[in-house]
This record gives sequence, C-alpha cells and structure tokens, in this order.
Amino acid sequence: MVLVLSLAKGFPHRDLLVTMTFGVVMISILVHGMTISPLLRWLGIVKGREHRLAYELARGKLQAAGAALEELGHMSYVRFSRDEVHDQLKEEYEKRIEEEQDQIDKLELDRTAIESEESQWARRHLLLTEKNHVMDSYRQGVLNQEVYEKLLADIDARLLRLESDETDKTTTKSESDNNQDTIK
Repeated sequence: MVLVLSLAKGFPHRDLLVTMTFGVVMISILVHGMTISPLLRWLGIVKGREHRLAYELARGKLQAAGAALEELGHMSYVRFSRDEVHDQLKEEYEKRIEEEQDQIDKLELDRTAIESEESQWARRHLLLTEKNHVMDSYRQGVLNQEVYEKLLADIDARLLRLESDETDKTTTKSESDNNQDTIK
C-alpha cells in the first residue's frame, strides 16, 4: 500500500492501482480476521473459550464451597449447631467439592498455563498476606519503623518481580542470611 501511495501523481493509472491495492488489503484483513480463529480451533491449536469459562466457574464454585466449609468449622467450634447438622452439611459441601473437581478434570484445558496462572495468583496472595501481617505488627508496636520499612521494601520488591512475570524463586540460605544481616 505504501509503495503504491508513493507513486508520482502523474503515474499512469495511479488511482486504479491505489484502489485495487486498498481492496486487496481490506479483503485479506477481513478474510484472515474472520477465518483464523475457527481454523485454529479446528486444528486444535487453540481451545474454545467455553472450556476456559467452565473452568473459571467450577473454580469459583470450589472456592465458595471451601469458604463455606471453613465457616462450618468455625460454626462447629462455637457450637452454633448440633453435631448431626454439622456432619450433614459438611458431607454435602465435600460432595459438591468432589463434583466440581471432577468437572474440572474432564475439561480440555492447557494444564501448564493454568498451573502457572494459579501459582502466580497464590504467590501474589501470600505476598499480600505477608505485607498485611507486617503492617499489623508495626501498628501494634511489635516492629520498629526501620525494620518495618525494610520488610515492606523486600515484600514490595518480590511483588514487583512477580508482577513483571519473573519467577519468584525461594531465597537461598545465603540470601536469607543477607536479609537477616540487613535487618539487624
């Protein structure tokens, strides 16, 4: 397209060449754009979005049922209901969890991509938990300001590495020793 547009104004049939080139470019973009996705799915290179949505729905149900089981444990601890009721509800939620896990296992998914995504989510969640704990400890007077700032800087650096898709490897013993020396 650029080459045709760079032709001199007096070039014979320039307007016809520009129009034809524009048409070819538009048709190729439209045809490729509309056919590439079905072609990739047909070849099995890309899985349909339906599997991904079904996975996210099942994962959400698993998390909700897990939270309900956790709350049920708390309710049992404070004697909120009779043991028979607790046992019946626990059995129902465990059955739901098992069914959702079976549903996830049946889906055609890119397991490595999902494991990587879940690993990154879990790491982010744990780092934010660490950060909240450090902030709570500082507010309660357990940590002095210098230690608090160094711990937050370390956690923020690990969060930044995680967010920039670098693998967050566990620190080696020598790195742990260096961190301890820095805090002292």
